[in-house]
Amino acid sequence: MCPAPSRPREGQPLLPVRPANGCHRRLPCSRCAWYTERIGRVERPVGLGGRGFRGKCEAVEGTHGRRQRRPPRFGRYPIRWAARGPVVAPRAERTRRRGIARPKTSHDFARPRGPTQRRWTVRMLMRIAMHVLAVQAVLTAAVADVVKTVDGKVEGRVSAMSPLEVTVSQDGSTKTVPVNQIESISFDEEPALLRRAREAVAADRYEEASKALENVKTDEIERPEILQDIEFYAALSEAKLALRGDLEIREAGKRMRAFLTNHPNNFHHLEACAVVGDLLAALGQYAGAREYYERVGKAPWPEYKLRASAAMGQLLLAEKKPEEALKYFQHVLDAKAEGERAAAQRSIATLGKARCLLQLGKHDESLQLANAVIAGADPDDAELLGQAFLVVGIAQQKAGRLQDAMFALLRVDTMYPQSRDAHAEALAHLVEVFTALKKEDRARDARRALEDQYGDTRWAKGAE
Repeated sequence: MCPAPSRPREGQPLLPVRPANGCHRRLPCSRCAWYTERIGRVERPVGLGGRGFRGKCEAVEGTHGRRQRRPPRFGRYPIRWAARGPVVAPRAERTRRRGIARPKTSHDFARPRGPTQRRWTVRMLMRIAMHVLAVQAVLTAAVADVVKTVDGKVEGRVSAMSPLEVTVSQDGSTKTVPVNQIESISFDEEPALLRRAREAVAADRYEEASKALENVKTDEIERPEILQDIEFYAALSEAKLALRGDLEIREAGKRMRAFLTNHPNNFHHLEACAVVGDLLAALGQYAGAREYYERVGKAPWPEYKLRASAAMGQLLLAEKKPEEALKYFQHVLDAKAEGERAAAQRSIATLGKARCLLQLGKHDESLQLANAVIAGADPDDAELLGQAFLVVGIAQQKAGRLQDAMFALLRVDTMYPQSRDAHAEALAHLVEVFTALKKEDRARDARRALEDQYGDTRWAKGAE
């Protein structure tokens, strides 16, 4: 109900009625156009005047009272008030006004007026422009292929590739990146599972990578580069798991060979050749392994040549040709190539040289080389440490120190079983050491583990 039961006379002040706290909605009174507030389901009239809250009365005839130039604010709503309180304006002033003043609502006060409105508009336009630019930057970065190199990255779109180089298009120009500088390539619109598998392979988590790639839906992928990357990392994960003894070597080798046959121009070609050579060497097919290692050795970069030389030395060592193998290993050790890959090949060549010295009867020299590799090896490099402790165990065994040989070989068995070939050879030598130490039960257990896990290797066949 309207707080004024009758229309006030001219010059008579209105009775002040203070508003309740938390006013959010103001409605005009149906009789005198006073503002009311809605609190829940109850509407209370809001009188404009009195201490603490001074406002104006907008009667049906028009606006009354004198107004200040800079009106105060009540919350976020501007208030206009008269110095002596709201009064009914004289009739002469009322008659000069035409029309009825529309009561203000919360929508009118939501946006500033005048200069404030202009500043508000400029700020909002600037914010919108910044958001648009940020979204465009994100979309631009997302649509580019990223070639991660040893010393940075190259962004663009991969337009061509070969076993030796990758061509990236950048704003009308092209840039060629050699394969020996590439660590990985992330393609535009590639599935997230491929990215996860690539990161897992880099961290030697091959089982995780294999499971991730099994769930990739290849029917929805159009770019052949992405499909080839999926095929390569799936074959690589299976090959590494097979070399550890978790999968069949022959099946893994067939998948990697199929990748080489179907995609001869892929930039993973040299890596795939090296993996196929490792699989064939693990099966004892040294002639076939040598063919693939020779392909790797034809690359124009020294680190690839060193990798091929070290692998060829391993093949000759397995064929009981230590003098010829020693030449390959010494060639790797004398090379002046720099980088992490070259350093890794030197460590492998050092262990290969130690194995050659074992076959030549120089046990103490071999033991020194193996201990030097262990001292400088990365604690997380299980492959290298497994091979080094294997050399230590064999050297101690040939020198007649059976207890020391047993401890070294047991370390390979318990701590570094990731290397399939080294683990199989360690079990074969443990059978001999346990037999020499009169520990028939331990020898029987080692022979059973060798036959169950590595029955298709030359070490299991020799133990029989």
